[in-house]
Amino acid sequence: MGTFNADLETLGKLATTLHDLARQAEAIKPKRTADVSPHEKLQSVSAGLLLESEQLLGVLIPTVKERLGETGDVMANVARQYKDADETNAANILDLYRKSTGDWTA
Repeated sequence: MGTFNADLETLGKLATTLHDLARQAEAIKPKRTADVSPHEKLQSVSAGLLLESEQLLGVLIPTVKERLGETGDVMANVARQYKDADETNAANILDLYRKSTGDWTA
């Protein structure tokens, strides 16, 4: 039972880490805005800033934040629900965790 409790404690700590990473992801801001000054004539600069603005800040970072937060929530809930469970429930916990976090493949 000691190993199981240690695993649940580790799972709780990982949940906190994922929530911290979600907050850090949300805080990511560009060093400059997508507005290109008239002195920047290269289209590649404009395209890069637009890509950063629309895709990185508008899609990727919010998605990463949401996924990290959701997975952290699942980890914390699983650890909380099974804190006093015994080793025989380990397979059920693993199955619940996998079903709750969904498929991570792209």
